[in-house]
Amino acid sequence: MAGRLQPKRPPAETAGAAHLFPYYAGFSYDWARSQLLDGSTNGTVLDPWNGSGTTTSAASELGWRSVGVDLNPVAAIIATARSGRPLGSSAIDSISCKGWKDVTDDAARDDPLGAWFDLNTTKRLRTLARRVSALGPLATVALFRTVRGTTGFAEGSNPTWVRRGSSAQLLCLPSQALEASWRAEAVTTSEIISDPSAALRLSPLVITAAAQSLPLPSASVDTILTSPPYLTRIDYGVAYSRELALLSSCNALLSTVRRSLMGTTLIRRAAALPTFGVEAQALLDEIQHHPSKDSSGYYLKQARQYLSDLGASLSEITRVARAGASATFVVQDSYYKDIPVKLGEILVSELSSLGWDLAESRSEAVSRSLVTMNSAARRYSKKPVEEHVLRFRTTSRGSRA
Repeated sequence: MAGRLQPKRPPAETAGAAHLFPYYAGFSYDWARSQLLDGSTNGTVLDPWNGSGTTTSAASELGWRSVGVDLNPVAAIIATARSGRPLGSSAIDSISCKGWKDVTDDAARDDPLGAWFDLNTTKRLRTLARRVSALGPLATVALFRTVRGTTGFAEGSNPTWVRRGSSAQLLCLPSQALEASWRAEAVTTSEIISDPSAALRLSPLVITAAAQSLPLPSASVDTILTSPPYLTRIDYGVAYSRELALLSSCNALLSTVRRSLMGTTLIRRAAALPTFGVEAQALLDEIQHHPSKDSSGYYLKQARQYLSDLGASLSEITRVARAGASATFVVQDSYYKDIPVKLGEILVSELSSLGWDLAESRSEAVSRSLVTMNSAARRYSKKPVEEHVLRFRTTSRGSRA
């Protein structure tokens, strides 16, 4: 099979408007495009964990139908913006913060933006967010960039955690500064989208939904190219809490997204436990019997919840795949304390039971991951984790399909 199977991540990728907004990605745009071409199909492409739209952008640039599904509404906005049109100068000039006092003090005090901005700035930003949203996803992404650019104090060594500001850190920004910053970002994002390398031949369908319940007909997808969330307790909801705050003046949105995302650090009320494959159950047994605190409690529940979500998602992917479909997954192993989390082996086992054949597999050691960045986790002996690119083909449906 031609082409490079291992995903390549340049330090600052710009192809396909990848630099429109930072988003945790499993692979690069150029690599995704090469994998789709290697698959020799121009049917419907699906990414059930679409993130910022790398798969859908690559497929659309080739002129193929594509569907991107992600439960995080921030991701859906970014992915949609990548396939949109630049903002015109008249649209950019039409936006202002004038009238921000129509947001009451009481409403602003309860606004999630108050975690980083003082009362008056929160009111200005809320008014700006409402007006900007009328111009579409690209204008909203420009506002995402504006807020990111002013709240660097909220970021730490963990790239997936965003801190709330202390009372002394809350920002006070005048309306003129906010307007000027947003306009500058609107121009920049429009230039990114208007770059010929970002042009798409066919707009993708981007849906805000869960991979565990894909809103697609059965046997409707020819190719799956994706990277599911890893079992590393990354809280994607917190990572994008500033952007979620811009989307809603109610704190409930962040809570709902955090609780719903696959891999969340929050534990939902468990339904009936599913039947896990041998590899997945072996991991759960090891976690349960680990001597560290809460291994048999919270951490077992979190791992079980993740594996349950993964199994339900793979069942849905199997349901929507046509006979003969191909599926390529980029996954990374990790550790729980000193227990190896062999996600690649778990994925192969689960998909095999659903009627998929492993057609190709490549692996390589990863020198930098969240395992090595977590100082508390360094107390435990570990080997380098591996990243896997696994390509499957459908066969007969398994007993759990």
